[in-house]
Amino acid sequence: MTGSARLLLVLAGAGLLGTGAGGAALWDAATGDGLTETGQRPPFDRTAATGGDPAAAGTAGRGPAAPARPVELTVPSVGLHTAVVPMGVDRRGAMALPGDVSRVGWYRYGTRPGSRAGSAVLAGHVDSRRRGLGALAALRRVSPGDRLAVRLADGRTVRYRAVAREVIGKGAMPLEELFSRDGGPRLTVITCGGPFDSRTGRYRDNLVITAVPVGG
Repeated sequence: MTGSARLLLVLAGAGLLGTGAGGAALWDAATGDGLTETGQRPPFDRTAATGGDPAAAGTAGRGPAAPARPVELTVPSVGLHTAVVPMGVDRRGAMALPGDVSRVGWYRYGTRPGSRAGSAVLAGHVDSRRRGLGALAALRRVSPGDRLAVRLADGRTVRYRAVAREVIGKGAMPLEELFSRDGGPRLTVITCGGPFDSRTGRYRDNLVITAVPVGG
C-alpha cells in the first residue's frame, strides 16, 4: 500500500472534515436549510492527464517542476477573496484547518493547483462562535460556470471554472476521489454545510465545489 493510500485510510477513519465542532450555526441561520446541488462532478479517469500511462499518474505536484504553493483564492462572482495557507493533518488524522475562519487551508500532502493531474484540495471552516462567518460561507452561492482563481507563491495565477456544487453527508464523503492525485487536474473546495446540530455542535454535511482548469 502506498503512503498516500495509507494516509487516505487514516483520514477516512478519522471522519475527515467533520469540522463543525465549535461552529456557531451562523451559516445555518443565514441560509436556512435550502442549499441545493447543481452541476455534476465529472468522472476523472486515472489516465486522463497522463497520456494513457497509469504509471505516470499520481506524480502531479511533485518533483523539480512542481508548481509553487497556493497563497490566495478568489471567486469574483461571490466576493470571495482569501489567503490560503498550507495545512497537514491534526492529531486525530483529519485534515487540519486554519483556526482563523477568514483563511483557507491547502492540503499540502496532496496535489498543488496548476499540476497536470489530480485534485488540489482547499478547505476551511464555514463559521466560528468567536469570529462569525468564514470566507468559505460564500461557497453556497457558487454555481457551475463561475470562475475561481488561485494565486501561487511565485505570482502565477491558475484559473478554474466551477462545474459542480454538491452537498454530501460527512459520513458519505468520497475521500479517495476528492483527494486523489490521479486523473484530470481539478480544484476541490470544501467547507461545512447543511443543517446545524446543536446537540453535537456540528454541521451535518459538507459543501463541495469542483472546478476544472481554464486558459487565460
